[in-house]
Amino acid sequence: MMKNTFALAALGLIGMAALAPTGCAPRGERITLRSEHVAISLRLPPGWVEEDRTENSMVIFSEEADPENRGSITIYPADGKDLAAWTDDLLKQSAQMAALGEALGKAVEHLAGEQAGAQSSQAFAQKLVSRTQRKVGSRDAIELVEESGGKKVITVLVKEGDEVWVTFFASRAGRWEDNEPLFRRSLDSLSLR
Repeated sequence: MMKNTFALAALGLIGMAALAPTGCAPRGERITLRSEHVAISLRLPPGWVEEDRTENSMVIFSEEADPENRGSITIYPADGKDLAAWTDDLLKQSAQMAALGEALGKAVEHLAGEQAGAQSSQAFAQKLVSRTQRKVGSRDAIELVEESGGKKVITVLVKEGDEVWVTFFASRAGRWEDNEPLFRRSLDSLSLR
């Protein structure tokens, strides 16, 4: 079940790149995602808009001026695991995807040349920069900062019942220093009720 969940999540993240903004939420507004038992909300950074949402499981948002800067809130089943174990599994799955990406890159390089192989490898490359304990309200949470596919990503994971709520923001690495404070302010506004 966990492998399928992460495979679907990876496909969802790749598919997010193709979504066009629809401007569902006004700039800087608080957005909310609800499951059957809990609602999570956060204030978007200035200039960000809601792009899309699925019923009770995901909301996607991006910077209006630069849609490559994006994020989401997604609900996953905890599969009976505590938050630390669930996060460990997430990181293991990321490492496996990176290894598969490297193998894909080598195969593409053999068929289409070095540059094409490097692009394929980079698309799945992952490096954990930091893992930190934090709080979302009174709940324990985990913050991850990663480098992934030429971007830097900050993710906050919080568990409620048998659900893990994953909120992330991603930015091109060259814009990280400008965007990180905006992302952190938005993540500090996270609330579950």
